[in-house]
Amino acid sequence: MQVSFLVPVYNTDPAVLTLCINSVLKAAGDHHQVVVVDDGSDREETRAFLSRCADASLTNLKILRNEANAGVSYTLNQAAREASGDLLAPVDHDDVVVSQGFAQTLRCLGYYRAQWVYSDEIQVDANGFLIRRMFKPDYSPQLLRSTMYINHLQVFSRDLFQRIGGYREGFEGSQDHDLALRMCEQVEPVHAETVAYHWRILEQTQSRSGEKMSVQTVDNGQRALREHFARLQREAIVEPVLLRRHPNSQSEPVGVYRSRALPIGQSKVSIVIPCKLGTMRMIRGDNIELLAHCMKRISEIFSSAKPYLANITVEIVVVVNHEDKLENANHMIAHYGLTGFSVRDEEGFDFARKCNLGARQANGDILVFLNDDTFFQTEDWSAQVVSLLQEEDVACVGGMLLNA
Repeated sequence: MQVSFLVPVYNTDPAVLTLCINSVLKAAGDHHQVVVVDDGSDREETRAFLSRCADASLTNLKILRNEANAGVSYTLNQAAREASGDLLAPVDHDDVVVSQGFAQTLRCLGYYRAQWVYSDEIQVDANGFLIRRMFKPDYSPQLLRSTMYINHLQVFSRDLFQRIGGYREGFEGSQDHDLALRMCEQVEPVHAETVAYHWRILEQTQSRSGEKMSVQTVDNGQRALREHFARLQREAIVEPVLLRRHPNSQSEPVGVYRSRALPIGQSKVSIVIPCKLGTMRMIRGDNIELLAHCMKRISEIFSSAKPYLANITVEIVVVVNHEDKLENANHMIAHYGLTGFSVRDEEGFDFARKCNLGARQANGDILVFLNDDTFFQTEDWSAQVVSLLQEEDVACVGGMLLNA
């Protein structure tokens, strides 16, 4: 199968563009194709360089030009229309394709008979020096809804690209993320564990991971995610994550989003807490009973009238030691205005047995196993857990634990 590399160009430094085109031609070899579209560059050096490329009359290199600047989405779609390959691989005009990594990426695509594959990459600065390596995880829809981690190099079938309608104009800066979100609704991408791409970080680039992003890019990214959830018929909240780089600097978006689909229907969450009653610990200078401290926080969260808690009810199941009194645990549950009950374990400590005992007695459709020394920092944790568990491919959810 033939791959067509799609390279949109606009006023690119000829030195950088030379590196890009040469790397793509080397990766393409004699079998694959390179389609370069100049998006109305008015920089004379860029136009002159592309003219020399066209004059070279290479059979697998096609040079096209827009009369006026039309945007990267339009330009990539034009390149795809002119391409002859069964597979498409977009490449930024200032980046470099690693030929060996590209070959391994294609082998991965063929082995899995996939329609879409993505590779690992490294970030380099303007001079080509290493900034960071990006070894990516396998496909994760949840991670893709947080950030465009797939990035480069991507190779996908022309059929898939056409089926979803190609790039959408109006999503500039986040056009790759929007495309990936629409493609993942059709097929799952395969991860090729090889570095096939050098991603050059330049100030003028609209969308760079870890770099300051334009308001337009952030807005387009949020819109792409909201429309993705709408196509899945899920209500969702999408917010950009803001990062303060220095103590005195302003918080700014960095290309990461906090995307949360809202739970569907009614859910009952049973929180199973294995414990020994009366266990104390020093917390911020005070000697605190752990179970009371834990239940107080649960009560604070679930007594609030937050909309994301409207369809979630909670049940507390305290599994105490054999020597503990059930009435003491039940009194504590009632004291904090919670619903639930306590269960007495057999003699001898066995944490797993306690968890299993609590699970058998619980009435909820979702089980949460919680240590008594845990304090919830995130108020909407239950809504996030329920929402994730309602996805077809998710059966277990874990949170981040911080040791205080």
